[in-house]
Amino acid sequence: GQESAGITSLGDDLKHEHHKGLGLVGDVFDEVNLQRLQGKAAIGHVRYSTTGQNLLTNAQPLTASLFSGPVAVAHNGNIVNAMQLKKELQLLPEKDLVQLCTALAKYKKDNKEYLDYLLFAAHNKSDFVADVKSEIDSSFLLLDKGANLYYIKKSLRKILRAVNKYCKYLGDKALAAELHIYFCKQLKQSGIPFRKSQLIVNMYEQELKKINILISALHEDLQADYTHELEQLYF
Repeated sequence: GQESAGITSLGDDLKHEHHKGLGLVGDVFDEVNLQRLQGKAAIGHVRYSTTGQNLLTNAQPLTASLFSGPVAVAHNGNIVNAMQLKKELQLLPEKDLVQLCTALAKYKKDNKEYLDYLLFAAHNKSDFVADVKSEIDSSFLLLDKGANLYYIKKSLRKILRAVNKYCKYLGDKALAAELHIYFCKQLKQSGIPFRKSQLIVNMYEQELKKINILISALHEDLQADYTHELEQLYF
């Protein structure tokens, strides 16, 4: 980064100390500034922008003081829907904003996508599930059914990773069971000769076990419906 640099530290008193400025790291920091950054934890950032102006307000880490305490964030890359996100975030009560930040802190990966889900999709989970099913459909359509089963297995794992990610977003065992059942249905009906691959058979059987565990945690009324669907998946 050649435009700006910054460090924010968290002191023992749970207060932030931060220093940032324009220029190279050696220009922004000296011994005096570094001595002031006390604490056992800190984050730093250097910036070389591809969008936005070279202004001190764009230097990171970005900091804010919330009712529950200070927050500091550093990120790389461009947030292409930043204005849309800002508009939605400004409408949230502070309590909801704190809860959102706490939820985001659990995601080391895909946190931008998770934020998008929380702001724009979490209020209508049925539509989100429908969109995920459409994504699964598209992924199966793109599979070369005549390819080597080793490569098909890799593609199936990629689809399954996405399903697991979306289930984690949803935080709903019934909807998770629904999506995993849908994945297995698509695999079973795909025409892929997956029974010739023990690795894919193992993957399929692990899915059935996972679905069974999810169903066992549901209310009895829901269990009956999902159990019937699960039974249709066995060979």
